[in-house]
Amino acid sequence: MTSIALRFTKKILIPFIASCLFLGFIGFCIVLIGAFDNYKQKLVFADIENTRNILHKASDSAALYATKNVAIEEMYGQSPIRSAEGREVTRLFEDNLNLNLKKAVDLTTEAKNTNPQTWADFTELINKRLIEKQKLFDIEEDYVNQMRLYEQQKISDEEWDNYSQKTYPNLINEWNELNKNNTQFNIVNKIELNPPYEELEKNALSKYKPTFTGLVKDFWVSNPEIVEKYEDTEAYPIIIYVSDDRGNEIRSSEYNRYSGYETYKNNIFPTPLKVGEYILIGVGTQDLVERKMFYKFSSNSETFNKYYTEKRPANDGFTERGYLLYKVHPEESAIGQLEITVSIRAESDKHRVPQTKIDDQVTVYYRVE
Repeated sequence: MTSIALRFTKKILIPFIASCLFLGFIGFCIVLIGAFDNYKQKLVFADIENTRNILHKASDSAALYATKNVAIEEMYGQSPIRSAEGREVTRLFEDNLNLNLKKAVDLTTEAKNTNPQTWADFTELINKRLIEKQKLFDIEEDYVNQMRLYEQQKISDEEWDNYSQKTYPNLINEWNELNKNNTQFNIVNKIELNPPYEELEKNALSKYKPTFTGLVKDFWVSNPEIVEKYEDTEAYPIIIYVSDDRGNEIRSSEYNRYSGYETYKNNIFPTPLKVGEYILIGVGTQDLVERKMFYKFSSNSETFNKYYTEKRPANDGFTERGYLLYKVHPEESAIGQLEITVSIRAESDKHRVPQTKIDDQVTVYYRVE
């Protein structure tokens, strides 16, 4: 009986176990190879997404530049260039240029330097956007320089009129066409979506050498994804953000029931304001019905409210301009904390709050020094 068991173990059981171990090892190797390939693809697309995000930030800076220029023009554009207020306007244009548009150029340059160059169409778009941003910067820089020359009476009224009414608009029209073509290139080539991995540049992909340590770390260490959402389901618009040109932002409003990052729930903005500084505030909205939206800015500062009423007197202060440029006055330092309330109202006969005819609002707070 013992010999039979030994022969069974030797001829059947041991080979069976060995074959199972061997097949298991082969299977493990296949799984590991697949895991390494998936991990490599993840690294490649993570680099593309990182570069894409930098490009988005550049676009945001350019949009902020454009919005602030419009706000400056609206609030102070009627001032003669050679007046004291006009010189202040020129300075505002110049500061906006060197801060926000230059940042857009710098971020696009960073995107070009960060670009893994694994996707030919994406690389082409980055190069196009860099040329586009630099061209706009050059045009706007020349415009500010011409304003300075006119302010200093180094060019005549006729020369300034010819430049501001003919040369500059023509340059902007050319740039708008360039921007339009680049945006169309983005849409046609679906740059906002990742392409199939097989279509990426093989030579560029060869530089990716995923390690076993990295694979294990990526598998075991993962940060929980934070999902941002607005839970309001009523038939009224909501505010989805209020932000300024200092980097402050809140996404939680009185009625949108925002959930997500705790940072965006705080309506006490940490960056203090100083007397004499300008602050640009903007608001974003969401409306499932896509109605025309009207915005109003108010404050606990009488100086602020008086200024706003003078600039936007119609329709009880509600306008289609979801932004405001404001200069902090000495009176506000006595208040200590400047409150700014942004209210929205859709073009409708019914509103969320019938008494005040508003649909949503946000109040933010600044410390004034």
